[in-house]
Order: sequence, then structure tokens, then C-alpha cells
Amino acid sequence: MTPAEKALFYTFLAIFAATATVALLGLIHVFDIQPDYQKALFGFLLLEVVGTVVGAYNRFIAGAPVPPISGKWEYRCAKGHNYEHGGVCTIKDVERTRYGVNFKIHGQRQWVREHAGGPTKKLALNWESSWASVTGPDYVRFTYSVEGVETTVDRASFEAAVEGYAWAHIEAGQGDPESMNGNFYQLPPFFSLQGRLEFTRMRSEADTSWGPE
Repeated sequence: MTPAEKALFYTFLAIFAATATVALLGLIHVFDIQPDYQKALFGFLLLEVVGTVVGAYNRFIAGAPVPPISGKWEYRCAKGHNYEHGGVCTIKDVERTRYGVNFKIHGQRQWVREHAGGPTKKLALNWESSWASVTGPDYVRFTYSVEGVETTVDRASFEAAVEGYAWAHIEAGQGDPESMNGNFYQLPPFFSLQGRLEFTRMRSEADTSWGPE
């Protein structure tokens, strides 16, 4: 704790103690405090407690170490046991800002399997996160956009970017996290799609197991 932080802490502590003492003595009628002033004192006490909670969050939770998730990952998105797609992605630029812990994801959807036991179709669709953040000590959340994909709405065909939202729990272990698991949600105008999302860390470019052989 820096000298400035210590001074602020002890000043806040003194104000809190004085407010609490006066409010308590007024409550047991040691001091004759008018009701309006007594309400104001309790209001100040409440604000001080809230401030303490927020300060503790910012210092001990929001200030927690950033999970080491930078690197290359294989991923897949699955709906039930019938449909799944996946590919690889890179997480980089993990940094702490005044607004939270942010990062960027660049990926490529490389395959899709539309039916259980069916053929796997190869793809090469690039995508990236629009917003991505570490929330709490062990969750990542992000929105993403996949480059133009052909679709049909009301019998009209057109190309549009696929937009979606996803979250994943960072699975803790010895050393760097090796996997993250959560859910994804594909947004309109494409067909509604949601399901489980899985990430596994890659140790080399050939370290893949979910895509086509």
C-alpha cells in the first residue's frame, strides 16, 4: 500500500468511526439528535459500507491476476449430438484496463458436420471478437463476427456476417489453463443456433483432434 493509499485508508476509517459513534450514541439517546439528522447519519453509514465493498472488489477481485489464456486454441461448437463446427483461434493482447481485463480473438472456422456420422465439410471462414473480456477470476465472455456467409431469408439469398455471443469457464489446473468450456449463441438473421462451446490449448499447428482427418 502506497503512502497516499495509507493516508486515504486511515482518513476513511476515521470518518467511518466518527459517523458510526455519533449515530450509535444518538440511537441510545446519549445525544439528542433530531430525526432528520439521524436519518442522514445512517445514510452516510450506508454509503460508507457500500464504498468499502466496492473498494474491496476493485482491489481484490478486479485486481486478481489475469488468467494466462494467450496462445493458440482449437475449438468446436456443438448443438446436441447432430450438428457441430469448429476450427482454430488465437487469443492475444490480454491486458488490464481501467474498464476491465480485455483481449482479442482471431479465428478460422475450418469445418462443419451437419449430421451425426455424416461427412465433414471443410471451410475457411475467418472470424474475430468484437468485444472480449475476462469476467471474474475464471470466465471469459465475448461477442464475435464471422466473415460474410451466404444465407437465405424469405427466399432471398445474400451474404452477411454471422454475429454471436459466447462465454466459457477457464478450467484451472497445474500451470496454464488447458481447456475452457461454455456455451455459444448465434444471432439472427441466420437460423437460431446455440449449444456447447469447447476450447483446448494447442501445442503445435498440427495439435488438432476435432476436425476432419
